Amino acid sequence: MPTLTHRRMAGLLPAVTLLFALPLGARAAATPARTAATAVSNCTPNVVSYDIVYVRAPRFGDDNNSVWPDTVRPLLPDAGADLRLLHPDCSEELLFPLSAHAALIDGAVGDGAVSDPNVSFDGQWVVFTYYHDQTDANPQRCAGGGECLSRKGADIYRLDLGSRAVTRLTRQEFTPNLGNGANFDCETAYTNCPNVGVFNTGPAFVAQTDPAHPAIAFTSTRNNFLPPKAFNFAERTLQLFVMDWDGQNVTQIGYLNNAQALHPFQLADGRLMFTSWEHQGARDSRQFNLWFIAPDGTQWNSGSGLGENATGHHFMTQLPDGDIAVVRYYNLNNNGFGDLVRFPLDPAGADFLPVNAADTYMPLERPGQVDLTPWTGDAWGLAADLPAPCTTDDWIYPAQTCPGGNNSRVGKVTLPAAAPGGGILLVYTPGAANHNGIIVGGGYATPFYDGGLYLLPANLAESGAPEPSDLVKIINDPAYNEQWPRPVVAYTAIMGMTQPVVWPDLSNNGSAHLEADTPLALVGSASLTWRDTDSRLGPPWAPDPDPFNYSHEALFAWLHQGADAGLYSDDDIYALRVLALLPATDRTYPNDGAGFSNVAEERVRILGEVAVRHEGVIDGNGATDTSFLVRLPADVPFTFQTLDRNGMVVNMAQTWHQLRPGEARYDCGGCHAHTKTPLDFYSTVAGQPGFVPTDLALQTPLLAPAALNGSPATITQTVPQVTVEYVRDVEPILAARCSGCHLNDADDGQLNLHADGTSIGGYPGTYYRLAQDYAADYGLGTPSGTPGYFLGPQLTRYLRAFQSRESLLIWKVFGARLDGRANATREGDIDYNPASDSVHPNLDSLRGLTWAEKLTLARWVDLGAPIERDVDWGWFEDDLRPTLWVGPTLLQAQLAAVNSVRVGAYDLESGLAANTLSVTFDVAVGGAPAGTNFAAGISGPANGGVATVTLPATVELAALGATLTVRIADEAGHVSEVVRTYHPSYTPPLRTYLPVVARAVSANTDAAAPLRVRKLR
Repeated sequence: MPTLTHRRMAGLLPAVTLLFALPLGARAAATPARTAATAVSNCTPNVVSYDIVYVRAPRFGDDNNSVWPDTVRPLLPDAGADLRLLHPDCSEELLFPLSAHAALIDGAVGDGAVSDPNVSFDGQWVVFTYYHDQTDANPQRCAGGGECLSRKGADIYRLDLGSRAVTRLTRQEFTPNLGNGANFDCETAYTNCPNVGVFNTGPAFVAQTDPAHPAIAFTSTRNNFLPPKAFNFAERTLQLFVMDWDGQNVTQIGYLNNAQALHPFQLADGRLMFTSWEHQGARDSRQFNLWFIAPDGTQWNSGSGLGENATGHHFMTQLPDGDIAVVRYYNLNNNGFGDLVRFPLDPAGADFLPVNAADTYMPLERPGQVDLTPWTGDAWGLAADLPAPCTTDDWIYPAQTCPGGNNSRVGKVTLPAAAPGGGILLVYTPGAANHNGIIVGGGYATPFYDGGLYLLPANLAESGAPEPSDLVKIINDPAYNEQWPRPVVAYTAIMGMTQPVVWPDLSNNGSAHLEADTPLALVGSASLTWRDTDSRLGPPWAPDPDPFNYSHEALFAWLHQGADAGLYSDDDIYALRVLALLPATDRTYPNDGAGFSNVAEERVRILGEVAVRHEGVIDGNGATDTSFLVRLPADVPFTFQTLDRNGMVVNMAQTWHQLRPGEARYDCGGCHAHTKTPLDFYSTVAGQPGFVPTDLALQTPLLAPAALNGSPATITQTVPQVTVEYVRDVEPILAARCSGCHLNDADDGQLNLHADGTSIGGYPGTYYRLAQDYAADYGLGTPSGTPGYFLGPQLTRYLRAFQSRESLLIWKVFGARLDGRANATREGDIDYNPASDSVHPNLDSLRGLTWAEKLTLARWVDLGAPIERDVDWGWFEDDLRPTLWVGPTLLQAQLAAVNSVRVGAYDLESGLAANTLSVTFDVAVGGAPAGTNFAAGISGPANGGVATVTLPATVELAALGATLTVRIADEAGHVSEVVRTYHPSYTPPLRTYLPVVARAVSANTDAAAPLRVRKLR
């Protein structure tokens, strides 16, 4: 796991004081006396026959809002929430925090808050989050409602329900990127210290071979990144991690989490499901969807909600038949309350219905989806902050009639948990369950949320509860908000199995195209034309789902689901561009954050452009074969853009992806093809044993067109990545080739390309006119009949977000309309007629514009029009630490003694720094004392390669219980570290995981080993 050490190492790390850093493995436990059970009011006895762990949070009366965990305020619980154990007879015990726990927390008892409890598979343990002190907050790190981030953060605890012993598992481990001169010394004023704590949250048990000691998945802000399109100053990037039962062997598994991962939960098949803030590129920033990932970070895949607009799919559980139940809620305004839907995890056929399937309320709807709480007159009605209130007098929210006459106080649900017998525990609140300012101003919000614990009986958990009265109340005290109900039962009582399937450690044993212990990975697909990238149709613009300057909640093209740039046929798909994404370190203090901009606030790099059309070869779908296989850096977020013969985007993936070291993924069967039966990769050109993958880790191939719609050549640069930026790359082209005509705002199309000497809104004037003039303050304005301002994804008159094919600037540069439309095809857009343009089609001869310069401008648009605004923290900054893989793994050390350590390392940006590799043990090895650097004198692995560090003796690491620490740095000063403790009691998995992709007998799937798609059951 690439992570930064908490300690100083001479010659590698600068002096830095990190928040609350304690020695690795140091853990504290307390065993307080059991508190007496007390009777509680507003409780119905014997609704269930088992205990329930839950959180009791304060409530502030009918007229004051409270804070519940949701997608936009996940780290801001109200102080005073505690952990309780409710017995069937309506007596309960306080579990945490007690006065005896004072030494375990970093604040006063009562000032913190418990959240996220989960029960172990044997029903004996609870793991939970504790926010240490919600009264000590940073007033500059606040959400819209004034709630602010705690300076003391949150940590993860484990409680024994038998003995009541509590163990603290995390201790504010803080691992920021230290390169580029960053200084996170929190003991010194005016450094980059974020002045908030680390938030270790969302713990969930993960099955291991020893059922009594499961691992724990969780999310953490320890890497100190900021989400690209944060809603408020209280948002931090949460990434997925897994740690051992005792808190050791912390491993990052979520490198694609550049915004937020929330509340992992293990499925019966061994995978984790979690909610992710997937708002790549021009997507609506309110998109929070359900995803799946293996506990080792492989096999990432989509779950639900990808095509639903402005709605989160969050808080989920799995039912005894394997179905998923997840809450859908309108984002920002509902405290995580919405309706509860259920769908099969493994439906017959494809996992999603077609984009425009009949009787679906959203594109890419899950087959068999059932609304379990259909309490409005509008099916799936969250479009108007519904399902409650159902009737208002406000013009924005049309009146709707609810079943049973309960027109205004229907209520919503949240935080479900599967229960024995097929029922579902959940939280229900009556009332509007809505704190939108319009609802509050109209007087419809009160009474505010009054959450209580309820049971949705098993028969209604199948088909749905017609009325809220069908829920059975367990407890709902109006003085409190009862949250997070979890049945205290063994997993077998719910799922009929002792625990989920055990997923073994990532092996990285090598394959035909990847050596063992590599820091690289493979990705491929059977086809780029077997796709469902088109947008859903819908009024008022049907049959065109992609209007030019029209914004609506259901504008699916690019904002919510569709990814097609203009009109094109499958024959236009010629090449694939792969982009890497760099994170954004939080340096708000004292530098005011990142010093760059692009449309998505995402710093990206081009890993390569690969021609994929295998002309004359027909695939299994009767189309020209467009299969591909490329080698990429592992543990680096990436995404895809498909290109036409002019090197311009025709469609774009709308999620970030990742690969772990040694992973090979070519099972998607198509491009964004969730609704189709996958095409067999091994029936295609790229799936044949002799096919050689294109390397995109150490070189960057780029298309080099020399004519419109021709057969472009490829030029390969021997660098890991390239990028395009306005000041360095674009402005000189405009100055040399265009500004001679575009002199002012009155002539030549009223586009002034001499304006960069004047700043507008903090941007150079020409850049502002091209990429930032949303209000149409300059130039010819918007087309007749459209709003007087530009609406996403249209940025200005000249640029459309990430779509050079649909951008007027690029049409002029190439002297052609490029989006596949004629001027009369779509009303209300900008037209261009090259026949009546005597200048732009001839820029090559008139102004010396080269094809390389044309491609630079097109790539700039397709990267989101980036601009460097600060040379220290700008677009070209290396903010990505090296990929680091270390062998032996826990399993390898258990199976055999070792005489060497294998290290695979890669750095995308500045490159690995020589002589920074360090390999040490905390025990003596071969006569060398503990702490000896066995890599001394070794320059380190070549970039993307593997180095073998020989030990002076063969050693039984597992028997010794040794801890291995490996570190390496890049030229920017970023450090990656793996700390691995080998357990004497470690037991290899006795069962193998049931994979998403059935693997061959070979250690790793590769292009020489057959792969077949197999459904999870």
